[in-house]
Amino acid sequence: MEVSSVISAGASVLSFSIIVFIVPLVKYVLASKDKQIDELKALIEHDRQCHCEVDDRVRNLELQVARYGVELEMSKGVYSKLQGITERVEAIALDVSSMKTSIAFLAKGRIVSVPRPKQDSVKEG
Repeated sequence: MEVSSVISAGASVLSFSIIVFIVPLVKYVLASKDKQIDELKALIEHDRQCHCEVDDRVRNLELQVARYGVELEMSKGVYSKLQGITERVEAIALDVSSMKTSIAFLAKGRIVSVPRPKQDSVKEG
């Protein structure tokens, strides 16, 4: 056999093997790569949508927490005002009770004058 015929036969076998084995393999790799890329794009898009939903939920929760904070501060203010009113009512109840007792004693004739309620006065010196 001549060298040229051996080279020609080798080239034929090589081109045949490229056409039969390598080209379909490359096509398969490219097709599976494209499929994987599409799947990854779909996963990324789904992740973005989920992330947007989570962001919306977090914003809504933050708004609720802020609203509850404002309501809590308002409740604290109302509570402190009610506490002040309660203290004043208790002081008035004590004054009324002492006046009632004094009136009862006065009615029975045990004391001559009615004591005044406690007042802050400036002492003269």
